[in-house]
Amino acid sequence: MTSSPGSRPNGHYTLSAIADLQTRAGDLPRLRAILFMATDGEESHTWRASNIGTFVADFAFLVDADEAYRLYQRLCRGEKVTFPGMFDLEILKDRLGG
Repeated sequence: MTSSPGSRPNGHYTLSAIADLQTRAGDLPRLRAILFMATDGEESHTWRASNIGTFVADFAFLVDADEAYRLYQRLCRGEKVTFPGMFDLEILKDRLGG
């Protein structure tokens, strides 16, 4: 892929995520949203996506279905996760609400 001077090609971003959990006394935490962070070592992009019930399916677009579910479960426990692999930024933002 070629790029013009001053522009960067899309792709080669790592993706991390942190859950925004809503907690109430006596209830299990509820995943309200996820804060996504994509970085290529020079640039970082951050965005928040509200939970509309499609995170596992959206993650499965990036990783296999089993891994997608494991990442989702870890987020629901309040863990920060890093997705395996490198991704195109535009695909991440399009798929994950960026």
